[in-house]
Amino acid sequence: MAEFVPLFDINVGPHGTFRRSGDLQSTPSQVDELFNAVRRSGKRRVVLHFHGGLIAEQSGLAIARKMTPLYECVGAYPVNIIWETGLWETVTRNLDSLGRTRLFKKLVKYGLDQLRKRMGVDIGGRGTSGSGLSDTEFERIWQSGSVISGASAMGRGAGTTLTELEVEQAKDQIELDLESELQADAELQNLLDEEAPFTELLDPTVAEGARTRGGRGMISTAVIAVRLAKVVYQVLRRMLNGRDHGLYPTLIEELLHEFYLADLGAWVWGGMKDAAAAMFRRNELPLGRDSHVGSYFLERLATLLTSEDGWSVDLVGHSAGSIAICELLKAAADRHDGFQARNILFLAPAVTSRLFHEELTSKPERFERFRMYTMTDALEAVDALFPPLYPRSLLYFISGVLEPESDTHLAGLARHAAGEPPYTDPHLLAVHEFLHEPGANRLVLSVTDDGAAPGQRSASTCHGGFDDDPLTRESLAWMVGS
Repeated sequence: MAEFVPLFDINVGPHGTFRRSGDLQSTPSQVDELFNAVRRSGKRRVVLHFHGGLIAEQSGLAIARKMTPLYECVGAYPVNIIWETGLWETVTRNLDSLGRTRLFKKLVKYGLDQLRKRMGVDIGGRGTSGSGLSDTEFERIWQSGSVISGASAMGRGAGTTLTELEVEQAKDQIELDLESELQADAELQNLLDEEAPFTELLDPTVAEGARTRGGRGMISTAVIAVRLAKVVYQVLRRMLNGRDHGLYPTLIEELLHEFYLADLGAWVWGGMKDAAAAMFRRNELPLGRDSHVGSYFLERLATLLTSEDGWSVDLVGHSAGSIAICELLKAAADRHDGFQARNILFLAPAVTSRLFHEELTSKPERFERFRMYTMTDALEAVDALFPPLYPRSLLYFISGVLEPESDTHLAGLARHAAGEPPYTDPHLLAVHEFLHEPGANRLVLSVTDDGAAPGQRSASTCHGGFDDDPLTRESLAWMVGS
């Protein structure tokens, strides 16, 4: 079991405060003693490491213990910000349960059948017309993964064989087809009455609205058809506009948005982003348990950096840790004039492209060097998060499900920074130009070539693997130590 080391670790409690979370609690006096240790160490470089924000306490400590010696060996003083929320366990538990429900699989099956007919996709060897998949056939395909290998292979732009006019004209017919098919499915009505009320993730408004239409306390298949038709329509539009994540993953994303996640996505991901911001809220005197950890730490850090020449700080953020770093930069600019990081290093960042642009790429005076290590889009597409339910990476899941808008732009998704349609919003083009500035070497896409330069090497093939990958760790050490 990994231990908390007070001279290297700072724990962020509930709402970004010094209150206890789990078995851990930091205090202002512990922060003071940590900075005393920094001064006594004889080292002049501090590296601040933010792990991902959804993990549990022990996972955060384990990361701290494996990163500390990496930074120490190149002459830096490491400080690990432990800001665990443990919310990922909630997500995985609920999605695992959801993938076992017959109602969810039926909705996927009916959605795939409609998309097969509208787009000419052959799923399960049924061709592109004729009767739909039987439940037995679909279950076989689901368990074998052939739904994923077939339908998810339909990549971005696959829907362009349909015109916008054809998609709009098909909208009403999709609803009529689904209403007819769902009404003829006797098992579906039983599932709506018997399974749906006990499905934890099901959006309560689905059942409430359907019962209002169905009467006598029964959930109406007609209302389910309306909502499922909306899902199919949204998938077609995203395919048409090049904003899809592959046919099958996009269907899952839209189903979760329309039928299931309700407030869970906002609670989990919104709560994590709130935690990143809360730790840097302004403090009032006297300091105590309700004071904000990040703000006090930042105050002490800014004092250290300006106390005498020769001090520097590097900021390293993995996944949601990149969001915390953007919040730190925002707070520093507001309260500590002249604050500047030496290196800012992002590993598979989950920060939105907009926040990334607002707090970092548009403000180069806040840092000397920036480098981002993330995967190619091809690797993101096969880093399966919840197979067979969801075959894309965590960043795709955040972009397509946890963020309120489908296909939200993320800094760590290479496709969003490619500078190509449909990702040509001004802030996305600015991010693209920043990352690809000649000679700056700010973007490292894993897996790199054997001849990649020091500090520009990575071989991680999964979202969570960057802090374990030997080449990425070597690159971090080179950047921090150089």
